[in-house]
Amino acid sequence: MELISLQQIENTNDTIANKKNSYLLIGSLALGLLFNLLFFEKPLGLSYPLYLLALYSFVFWNLEKRPKLKFTFTGLLGISIVALSFSYFFFSNPIFAVLNFLMIPTLFVAHTLLLTSNSRYKWFE
Repeated sequence: MELISLQQIENTNDTIANKKNSYLLIGSLALGLLFNLLFFEKPLGLSYPLYLLALYSFVFWNLEKRPKLKFTFTGLLGISIVALSFSYFFFSNPIFAVLNFLMIPTLFVAHTLLLTSNSRYKWFE
């Protein structure tokens, strides 16, 4: 009797994991289609901040622990990333476009690592 109840608990955990994985797959495919729609043979302009906001909403939706809205370094980093992405919409300087094109993905990866890490150490140590 005890084995049956233990197997039922394991099966329910598997279905929850599969459900979350299927949502992750569907969201990733939707982001891929949105990327194709916004960027294929089109200028960056408004497409870059729109895609970045969609990507951030997907990342925040998928996080296990919801971050609280506080004025911290991670919040300031997120605001600066979004502001840099809007520079494609407002300015057309090719030098800054190349620099932003290199820095925004790097900063995005650093920001998501800071949001999702469970490290014992602070980022500045």
